[in-house]
Amino acid sequence: MVAELSEWSQYLSVPIDPQAVEDRRTQCDAAFRDQQDNLIKCYRAFKPKTIACMGAGCLTDIPIDIFLRGGSRVALIDWIPRITELGFQRDLIRREGNKYACLVCDVETCPEQVCQGFAKSHSRRGGVCDNFRLSDNPSCLCAGYQAGSLPLFLTAEVTQGRAGQFAQRMTAAALTCDTAVQCFQKAIDICHDCADIHEELPLPTGSIDLVTSSMVVSQFEYEPYGFFSKLLARRYGADALLHDTALIPLMETLRTKLFELLMDAHLSEIYRVVNKDQGKVYFSVELFSSQPQLESDQYFLVQGMPQVLEKLRTLFLFDFSVIPLQRAYRRTKMGTQASIIQSYVLTPIPAACKDNP
Repeated sequence: MVAELSEWSQYLSVPIDPQAVEDRRTQCDAAFRDQQDNLIKCYRAFKPKTIACMGAGCLTDIPIDIFLRGGSRVALIDWIPRITELGFQRDLIRREGNKYACLVCDVETCPEQVCQGFAKSHSRRGGVCDNFRLSDNPSCLCAGYQAGSLPLFLTAEVTQGRAGQFAQRMTAAALTCDTAVQCFQKAIDICHDCADIHEELPLPTGSIDLVTSSMVVSQFEYEPYGFFSKLLARRYGADALLHDTALIPLMETLRTKLFELLMDAHLSEIYRVVNKDQGKVYFSVELFSSQPQLESDQYFLVQGMPQVLEKLRTLFLFDFSVIPLQRAYRRTKMGTQASIIQSYVLTPIPAACKDNP
């Protein structure tokens, strides 16, 4: 077994290339512009004092500049270490012709909370502070940036610990299995056991005015199933797994159970942290996807979407006052893959707390 795949935490902690983050942001900017526009509308409509962005990634779809300029306290949560910090640093500095402007200088109250290296400009440098130094990185970054208390960067799961527990338990269990079939059967059993896990994020219950979950649930179809697949490929060989027809129904069963396990935990945790009196949730997910090779306007329903809507129904009401129905469904394209994204503003149902610990 290869060491870097022996533990879930090590699997997630692969060194991140800042240029790769820059490339990803550039690739996704156009595709996720609608998501940013929707969040800006939500922010201006609800004026939240506290915001939690779940699965924030490299902030491709999060208007962090708008949030911080408005004086909100923001928590950026992702299970990949440093991914949000790198995305945030990319958003700090913008080039305006031959000059530079820094987001920190636009924060009216306590800019030191955003960057501990902030020093009020006594020169005529325009939109940057006296500690601004352009880094050697190809991206437009400030070498003087020192992370402050805002935004709050949290390296944590948004699935109540279930993804990590599944991966860790399966890593140990795989060593006791003689065949790939046994590994899949054991993984399905572990999914059932992990349903009892409810590890909370370090955010007080009911403390968040606006929770964002932008395209997060769509990722549950890939991880930690991808981790499990690599684990098996190292142990039994990728070719052997591809040609073992007995694994096909087990693969489908495991993917479905993992998706439902994580989706249920994610939506429950969103409900836990959102303010039940005046809080809102911005939720988006891929609803339909096209076949990459097709040029026609035909799509298939993404697996698990009926279950997602059913879970949302038990916890939230759907609010179309800010994002009207005609904007709730948007077509986007990345490369040859086209998708229909559904985006909703959700209002928590207070009575639902009786059924969701």
